Amino acid sequence: MNIKNEHINLLENLFQFTPPTQLRQSLTYVFFNYLSNAKTGLPNNFDRISEDFYFLIDFLEEVEKECGSLDSEA
Repeated sequence: MNIKNEHINLLENLFQFTPPTQLRQSLTYVFFNYLSNAKTGLPNNFDRISEDFYFLIDFLEEVEKECGSLDSEA
């Protein structure tokens, strides 16, 4: 994958709108709320979905560590 400057700019814009901490908390809430309300079972690709959530949440935690000041700027 080739990440371009425009992708970085889009990510910075996202973090200006929703700081990494808030975005991580929202993703965690959605993921666990889904799990608690999955009455009919999980989809066949749930392993992949949960991995995607894990990697995205992990990435956001790393951003928080490196750029924690983004929360105070929003």
